[in-house]
Amino acid sequence: MKILLFVAIAFFLVGCGASQPAQPEPETETEKPTGGVSASDYGEDWPFTVDEGQINCLPGDAVVFNAGETSYPLNGNAKDIAATWDLQPLENIWKDNGMGGKMDIQPFISIGLQRCGS
Repeated sequence: MKILLFVAIAFFLVGCGASQPAQPEPETETEKPTGGVSASDYGEDWPFTVDEGQINCLPGDAVVFNAGETSYPLNGNAKDIAATWDLQPLENIWKDNGMGGKMDIQPFISIGLQRCGS
């Protein structure tokens, strides 16, 4: 009886550990992962010198823009942890607005904060 109970528990545990189904592949090459943004989506309002990237959230509502293997801080919380997370200066890819300042990145910060759950 104990062996039968042991075998039943073993099968139950093996069944609980079944792997999750694979994530579906994007249907087209133009689909972007969640958080993906591109210059083609924003036109003249695109504030970066790179054509596309990902907006993500790090702990503490730190919003970052990832372009390839490089990440840049978008808000103050991200700037505060830039050294810890090896973030590069946003100024490296942040376009000038033509009036002596920088282009507006607030829409991208808002996207990131939504990803943070804030």
